[in-house]
Order: sequence, then C-alpha cells, then structure tokens
Amino acid sequence: MGVGLSTLLLLATVLCMTAFATLALQSVRADRAQGEKTWEAARAYYAADAQAERLLGEVSEALAAGEALPAGVEGQAGQTVRYTVPVDENRALQVALDTSGGRCRVLEWTLTPQGEWTPDTILDLY
Repeated sequence: MGVGLSTLLLLATVLCMTAFATLALQSVRADRAQGEKTWEAARAYYAADAQAERLLGEVSEALAAGEALPAGVEGQAGQTVRYTVPVDENRALQVALDTSGGRCRVLEWTLTPQGEWTPDTILDLY
C-alpha cells in the first residue's frame, strides 16, 4: 500500500510538471510573437522617420538654394508645406513645415492612422 500511494503521488507530480511546462512553452511562444511584431513596427516607424528626415533636409537645401521643392512636398516656399511618408499599410508619418523666412521649422510630425475605419455595428447583448 505504501508503494502504490507513492507511485500515484509521483505520477500526479509528473503530470502537473508536464502541464506547467506546456503552459510555460506556450507563454514563451506568444511573448516571442508579440516581440517580433513590436520589433517590426518599430523598424518600420524608424525607417519612415529617417526618410522624413531626409526629405526635411532636401526641403531645407532647396529653400537655401532658391530651388523648387522636392517631389512629394505639397505647398510653396514661404508658406506651410506638408508631406506624408508611409510607415506601413495602416499608418503614415505626416509632416508640416513652416518655410517662411527661408528656413524650415517643424510644425507637425505626427504618426496617423491610414485607411478607412469601419465600426462594428453588431451588438450581441443577450
């Protein structure tokens, strides 16, 4: 009787440890997937930010040289100009610059959602 009880206790312990190990593995996989999504979103944002900074430099150089503004920039020199740099299919970086006085001053540097938003109109209350 003593051997049977200790065997059942050992079996229950092994089953519990196996269940906890399986749950831990699932948690690690979910954390890794979330980390990869976060890394990809950050990489896309900083790539768009670098592109927006390059465009800001081109606008500044064009103003200093008295040349036309680069392609993709909306507006005229001496006024507020705007341009948009896509981050991914759902977001874009919108930039507004004040170009009065021959210099660039950043008025807006905003990450905005893109695309059409459709609300969920189904309400399952009961």
